[in-house]
Amino acid sequence: MEGRFPGFDLVPKESLGAEVNVTERRAYRYYVTCKGKNQLQSEPAEVPFNVDLTLPLNVTSSTAVGFKTTNFSIGVVANKHVFCYFGEQEDDTTRCMGICRAGYTHTQAITVPREGNYTYFAQCAHVSGEKSAIIEIPILVDTSPPEMDAVDDSSSLPNNPRITWSLNKIRASFKGHDTESGVSHYLVSVKDKARNKYIVRNLVSKVLDGNPTYISTTANGSPFRLTDGSEYVIGVKVVNGVGLESEEKESEGVVVDTSQRPEPCGD
Repeated sequence: MEGRFPGFDLVPKESLGAEVNVTERRAYRYYVTCKGKNQLQSEPAEVPFNVDLTLPLNVTSSTAVGFKTTNFSIGVVANKHVFCYFGEQEDDTTRCMGICRAGYTHTQAITVPREGNYTYFAQCAHVSGEKSAIIEIPILVDTSPPEMDAVDDSSSLPNNPRITWSLNKIRASFKGHDTESGVSHYLVSVKDKARNKYIVRNLVSKVLDGNPTYISTTANGSPFRLTDGSEYVIGVKVVNGVGLESEEKESEGVVVDTSQRPEPCGD
């Protein structure tokens, strides 16, 4: 069976929900693939679930922890067809979520005046009278992009750090900061300086401690080869916890010289 989420190919979303109808009380396994605005598709993600009509009502939040704009949506998912309500106080979950219609997934558009921490509460109710526990939904709004502090491409050659000998890897260290939502990862690029051509573009790096690391593959995981005698610069952007990117900061540049390859160690 194949299907598409509501709004597919119309409005890109970070959170999606769709109802499915099954005929038996048993375990099921579905697979989901997402397509980005660049038309690239993700690997299939497995979504297992079990149909058991004796289970009590259970509601969980489907809301992202942080957002990069003051307009966002909170969401909940239930294991029964329910109405859901929200509020900003635990004892005041009285406003209907969304279009106020029974369903398994519910979202509510929110607008706040400024960045910061916010808390919402939600509770759902079944037509039988069964109510869920009140769940807390913490939100961080961070509209300020992070900043890069330093990018260093010094090689491991102690007497000549502006020279690197390898053709299939390049050494780099980088550090950025974000005081609101923290650093999630870095996007690393390697460029041939003379030709102004990227060898590596926006490789995701989870090296967050600022220590030197080696770049040896492109963003899709394939190896690359540098050219002897060419100069390369490394550009890095830091991405914060809500997905905002900094301006790219570039290194000084290193020149490939394979004649500087260290002699192999011996006894």
